[in-house]
Amino acid sequence: MELLSPATDGGHLTNQATLAQVQQFPPQGAVASVASAESLQTPGAAPRSQSKRGRPSKSEQEVWTKSSTETLFTVRYVTAKEDFTRARNHVEVSAAWVLVAILVNKAEDTSYSVTQCKDKVICLYLKNVIKVWRR
Repeated sequence: MELLSPATDGGHLTNQATLAQVQQFPPQGAVASVASAESLQTPGAAPRSQSKRGRPSKSEQEVWTKSSTETLFTVRYVTAKEDFTRARNHVEVSAAWVLVAILVNKAEDTSYSVTQCKDKVICLYLKNVIKVWRR
């Protein structure tokens, strides 16, 4: 297979730009215009209202009610106390937290995740420790 240069190809590469044409910027006959930000967006694109990064804003509704918090602590420190004290490794502790989440959800007709239950217990525990420490 033989490679041909644009000059010796017999006119087959008519769509290729020559080096002189490529080096011209802006192209001859082009009108220089400044594009605004609105003209760069596609017509069907929705306007960007907020960034997708970062923590989402808090909702108006409370996630944990007083009764569900009481149920969580009752289940964790009374009902599932034996499961946590018998746990020998992190797998058994995780299974105990799953049990806590299931029992709270059944008692309160909610859908709290295991992580939400853990975080609520830790958060209230730390708040109590800080109050005691400040005395």
